[in-house]
Amino acid sequence: MLGLEEVPPHPYQVMFDALPQEVRAKALRLERHVLEVLTGTQEKGGPINPHYDPAAFSQNERVRRKVEELRGEDRDSKVDERRVKRWLAAYRENSSGVFALVDRRHLRVQESHSEADRVVMRAIDAVQADLRGRSDVSLDEIRRLTHNKLEAGGQLTGSENEEAPGKVRMPARTKFSELVRAVAPTLFKSARQRDSILANLKKRPFGRATADRPGQVIVLDYTRFDLRAISAVDGSELSLRLLIALDLYSRAIVGWDLVEVEPRGVDATRLVIGILFPKLWHPSWPETSKWRYTGVPQEVVVAEFGLPEGTELAGPPPLLPEQLMIDGGKIFIGQHLHAVADEFGFDFRYARPYKGSDKAHVEVLFKTIRVRFAEALRGYVGPNVQHRGKKVRGYHTRGELMRLVGEMITSELDFGH
Repeated sequence: MLGLEEVPPHPYQVMFDALPQEVRAKALRLERHVLEVLTGTQEKGGPINPHYDPAAFSQNERVRRKVEELRGEDRDSKVDERRVKRWLAAYRENSSGVFALVDRRHLRVQESHSEADRVVMRAIDAVQADLRGRSDVSLDEIRRLTHNKLEAGGQLTGSENEEAPGKVRMPARTKFSELVRAVAPTLFKSARQRDSILANLKKRPFGRATADRPGQVIVLDYTRFDLRAISAVDGSELSLRLLIALDLYSRAIVGWDLVEVEPRGVDATRLVIGILFPKLWHPSWPETSKWRYTGVPQEVVVAEFGLPEGTELAGPPPLLPEQLMIDGGKIFIGQHLHAVADEFGFDFRYARPYKGSDKAHVEVLFKTIRVRFAEALRGYVGPNVQHRGKKVRGYHTRGELMRLVGEMITSELDFGH
């Protein structure tokens, strides 16, 4: 190239230099044997070996002598005349020189897809768009839908032997699976995972939720509790749901509840009403029953609510939420919660579907409760059935778990400023 003092290296030389030293040494040693068979000398301009002189012996004779020589050096060598001829052909026909003799198992060069593969991949991409929002389907169904797409577009050949420009044959199942993984890997995931991945690809229109004062944003959510309980009435096992209300500004847990089976709208409403009024503390209770107090001073709350002087509060001060951040769960869209919102004048802020980062604070809190609390108790069932042991049985009642959760929140989880 003009302006350069040195000629730039050949692209193949750059790739060759990047290979491991033992691979390069083996290729260079093989090049000397190939040159000796082709020219009679192991290096250009060197003396000719009389046993490989092209003027005295034919190429076939030189090839046979090279096979005998290599086998004499290594008795376990499987070199034969056919392999030596392949080396000669590759070295002569390939302009890359010694790079043509490199063991291909050490070359991590991925070939691009052919034009026929790209036609099929475009059809797979169209099928992926059609399956958005639908239930899981098998690879065979994806293949059938892709076949129909190609056939409808006139891009599919009529028979395996037919060759026509712009038309392709349907690839074999293994090849088709590789193409699906290349262009639409989410089709191998569950419907819920697919929706979550596609939702996270969308741009965030308004940014992350923030709060400048206590009560401005209260995050409300629930999850399956990772502990199995027993009924205090008949001893039967119970599956619980954990409801949490988190103040986004102070990170304080301002309300929680354990509900049997699936919570209803009245459960969420009761939790919100508990945030609106002070929680009184009784002297007979242990000190651990007092929550970390944040926000408005206790004296102000006692005076404003007309409570007797010297009243001790058991938890955070009552908050009048300005916004409740909720998702589309049916317990949050019932008439009870909206009636409370109308009476006390707060609004709703909805998290986007399948967008866990919109409520990241409470999602992390659920994991913290599982790791720092649930795992240490009898009756722990794990985050899902795949992590569940065979001998898991309920041990605590709902009331006992409510007390234990309260002690954990008041003594261990410090989310306040």
